[in-house]
Amino acid sequence: MANTGLESTLMQFTQELRELLGNQLLAVVLYGSAAGENFVPGSSDLNTAIVVQRMGFEVLKKLQPHIVSWHKRGFAVPLIVDRNFLHYSRDVFHGIL
Repeated sequence: MANTGLESTLMQFTQELRELLGNQLLAVVLYGSAAGENFVPGSSDLNTAIVVQRMGFEVLKKLQPHIVSWHKRGFAVPLIVDRNFLHYSRDVFHGIL
C-alpha cells in the first residue's frame, strides 16, 4: 500500500475493532476504490467488511457508538457479516475465510 496515511488509518481502525470485539472478530476486509488504484484521498470512502463469529445485537451495540467517528475519518458504514453467512454465500465470497 503506497499511501502511508491510509495504511495508518486502516491499522487504527482494525485495532479499534480488535479492542471492541475481541475473539468475536474474524476478519476486516477492505474493498472498493481504496483496495485498488482508484482511491482519491479526501474524496473516496473507505469501504470495509467486518466478519464476526456470530452476528447479533451485542455486536451492533458495541460498534454503533463508533460509526460517527469512523465516518468522520472517511469510512462508509461497514458491512457486517458472520461466519455462517459467508459459509452459505461462499459462491460469492470465495477466498475470504
